[in-house]
Amino acid sequence: MDPLTWGFIGTLIGTVVGASATILTTIINTRNVSRKQNKLEIYKRQEIFREFQRDNYLKIQKAPIKPLGW
Repeated sequence: MDPLTWGFIGTLIGTVVGASATILTTIINTRNVSRKQNKLEIYKRQEIFREFQRDNYLKIQKAPIKPLGW
């Protein structure tokens, strides 16, 4: 085969390898972003729950003690 054909084949292979690497990088990046987003949402829910508990504990501590009325 002549050098022109080898150059064309090399260009095609390089294009396929480059495109594959780009696609793989995009997939990995998307997965990481998705995982981070899920962790952030879980953290936010836990923080809301902790704040709810904290507020209720403070209300209980400030509430006057009532006799049982026996």
